[in-house]
Amino acid sequence: MDSTYINSATVTYSLVDSNGATVDSGSMAYVASSNGIYRATLADTLSLTAGDSYTVIVDADGGSGLKYHSESAVIAATRT
Repeated sequence: MDSTYINSATVTYSLVDSNGATVDSGSMAYVASSNGIYRATLADTLSLTAGDSYTVIVDADGGSGLKYHSESAVIAATRT
C-alpha cells in the first residue's frame, strides 16, 4: 500500500435506518483538485428524523484490486 491518491474511483453510499432499511443511496463524485476526496449531497426532500440513528455505508472501487468499505454510525440533526 502506498499513499497515492485515487481520483478516479467508483464510489457509492447507502444511508440505512436503524431497522436496516435503505432510506437513500447514490454515487459520490470526486471533488476536483482534492487529492482523493469524494462527496455526495443528500436531497433536501429526504425524510429523516432528527435525533434518530442511521448508518452510512461507503464502498469504493479504485481498480487494480483497490477496494474500500466503511460503515459509520450517524445521528440526524436539523441544520440551522
